[in-house]
Amino acid sequence: MINFVKRRRLYYLISAIVIGAGLVAMFLSTRTYPDGSIVRLSVDFLGGSIFEVHFNRIEGQAAQDVDGIELTRVFQEAGLTDISTQRLGLTDTLNWQVRASFVGNNPALLQTLTER
Repeated sequence: MINFVKRRRLYYLISAIVIGAGLVAMFLSTRTYPDGSIVRLSVDFLGGSIFEVHFNRIEGQAAQDVDGIELTRVFQEAGLTDISTQRLGLTDTLNWQVRASFVGNNPALLQTLTER
């Protein structure tokens, strides 16, 4: 049988080290993340816009011809910030999800993105 009471000071020390390391990590993350939060917040909490982009397949075009870096560049040229792109589905699909800063009801910006 394990005598936990006899070794309680050791367990208190281990708990204090783990809690202290967690507090230090939380303090350092407030200095690291630009919004000053303890954890990195996604667009779900910060606000922003999510675009689902679907490209029609052209005869002879491979799915790898559409690149996330190129999508990011198009959205940056349109004036959006904090852009992250993610392919939806398998690698042979032409569906993408783009998360960006908040767009709101800006028809000119949406028209610019649609034309590109």
